[in-house]
Amino acid sequence: MEKLPKATNNVGTEDYHIYTTLYIGGTDKRNEFKLMIDTGSSWLWVTDRDCTNCASTSNRLDYDSRNLKDNKMSATLAYSFMDGAWIKGKRMTDNVSVGRLNAEAIDVLSVLEVDPNSIFATNKWNFDGILGLAPAIDVKTKDGVAIR
Repeated sequence: MEKLPKATNNVGTEDYHIYTTLYIGGTDKRNEFKLMIDTGSSWLWVTDRDCTNCASTSNRLDYDSRNLKDNKMSATLAYSFMDGAWIKGKRMTDNVSVGRLNAEAIDVLSVLEVDPNSIFATNKWNFDGILGLAPAIDVKTKDGVAIR
């Protein structure tokens, strides 16, 4: 666990974040990501190579570097967080690995644009995306925006 400088938040405590390394793609060609663990969402999202304003520059999802014959991309989807920040990207399905755990056909949001006023644009904590651990719920969309 990485301790960060004291931050102001709703409960007035210090801010802590937990990170993990996750791989997307097959074992022969896969992309590595440093993800912040989020217990408040069920989304797995990473920055896309073509993201217009993502702060993460070290690791981005790059489709040209690997075989994506089984990958399925969808239309653009937007997602809003509780603090009002938002992200937009393409929902895809691919293989995901964390440690020794390998899973096939996992939904991933490949982020193409982030809220310019959010931590995703400033990235003061240096991460490539979010691994949501909250229980998944059915996501309904209206005009390409995820609603609950």
